Amino acid sequence: MAFLKLDRLGARERWGLGVALVFVLVLMVDRLVVGMVADRVSAVEAQTASDSKELDYNRGVLRSKGPTEAEYVRIEGMLASEMSDSEAIDVIKGEIDDLARETGVDLVSMEHRSPEPSAGYTEYVIEIRKLEASMEGLLSFLHRIWEAPGMMRVRKVMIGPGAEDGRVEGTVVVSKILIPTGAVSEGEEPEAQEE
Repeated sequence: MAFLKLDRLGARERWGLGVALVFVLVLMVDRLVVGMVADRVSAVEAQTASDSKELDYNRGVLRSKGPTEAEYVRIEGMLASEMSDSEAIDVIKGEIDDLARETGVDLVSMEHRSPEPSAGYTEYVIEIRKLEASMEGLLSFLHRIWEAPGMMRVRKVMIGPGAEDGRVEGTVVVSKILIPTGAVSEGEEPEAQEE
């Protein structure tokens, strides 16, 4: 029925109707296709901006890679250890004993806890169960531990008044981190080296 009405239109009306249909088609394409493409382009631009920020951050990280690796090698050299756990504990106890002797701290009782291996390093904990010292000597001892080469740190300090005036008694927990470099574990035999 609609086609019968279109047949009665003149050439000029048909031409106007055709132009109107073309405009409607262009408008539909604009709303459907161009809108989807514009949304996609804006999403890609947002992703590009995000990736650009991430790239700038990664470039900054790469710039610091060289100095970071150099510092790691320097620290690893100080912390590297080829000793077994018992040897390391004896060495650490000896270092603590030497520092105590130099600062006038009397170590009455000193024990160690089981080594705590972790990813890439082992932490050794030494517990000084009882010590006696002057306050000045104790502070000097704690400072010397902090300044000792390697990663020796004071974990915990508990002090109280001593039996004599001017002296204190207390306990100190000290830890030290060592990086094993193919160390021989206790109970294992070292591998024979081929020449």
